[in-house]
Amino acid sequence: MVTSRTQLHAMFTRTYGPLYQSNVQIFVKFFDDLQEFYAEQKYISLKPILDRFFFDLFRTLLLILNPSDEIKEDNSNCSENSFALQAFGDIPLKMIRQLERSLGAARSLTHALKSSSDILQDIIQKELATDCQITATQMKYCAHCSPSIRVTFSKPLKPCQMYCFDTINKCFADYIVIENTWQQFIGTFYYFLGPTFLHNFLAHLFSATRFPPFFKYLIPPFYSF
Repeated sequence: MVTSRTQLHAMFTRTYGPLYQSNVQIFVKFFDDLQEFYAEQKYISLKPILDRFFFDLFRTLLLILNPSDEIKEDNSNCSENSFALQAFGDIPLKMIRQLERSLGAARSLTHALKSSSDILQDIIQKELATDCQITATQMKYCAHCSPSIRVTFSKPLKPCQMYCFDTINKCFADYIVIENTWQQFIGTFYYFLGPTFLHNFLAHLFSATRFPPFFKYLIPPFYSF
């Protein structure tokens, strides 16, 4: 989130210059709202956040294009109909859908990671029962007692196979279950390397807002995007 915010700010500053810098509060508020959504543990919809962002952006562009007109907050009916006018094409709808998916999933994963960290700490601190400690030690060295095995110091001996299976089933069964689940859990990280990765998604859609269908015919030459 911080990386997306910083890099998009730099990109918009290079692209739009003073036009963006004089209205940067719109984007600051938007990312503040996203950050609050990300930190929230209970489910809330992103639609009001996106609606407000595009409402503010639409209204600001109207003020830029009509500097002599006064557009008040309480009577800006045309701004309220910005979605009906499709000033930004299908970008608002795409952002709502994709952010719900990517940011919502990232938030869930973050909370899951915190919970898993607590669980792993409990597992690490858990001690084996005394009888299991004895059994595990015997398992490690049982092969040395076999008369059919020639002791060698150049190559470590493997535990006796059946004794090893019995020890694992008796003392480490819970760890085996956790291992399988943990591998599945780690695998979900690959999900965020694709198109749902938040930074790539935001960079793509914010770049697309350079050419909203309605405004590309109205922007003066000195505000060329």
